[in-house]
Amino acid sequence: MPVQPFQQKPYGMGLTALALSADGKRLFIACGGINAVALMAADTGVIEGMIPTGWYPNSLALSADGKRLAIGALL
Repeated sequence: MPVQPFQQKPYGMGLTALALSADGKRLFIACGGINAVALMAADTGVIEGMIPTGWYPNSLALSADGKRLAIGALL
């Protein structure tokens, strides 16, 4: 599925990490270059929202209960 959070493709965006929710319904996608994590509906590929992050997010991990998302970034 293409990850297109904006109408025009942003320059320098790189997909650097993925995390899937325990129920398989939501995919979290670290988007380096735009400093955000995209939230995608796994069944439709629709971007539901964006989480702003620190510089160049490059790792993701969900807590066991699925309530917390850890985002690693380059410093």
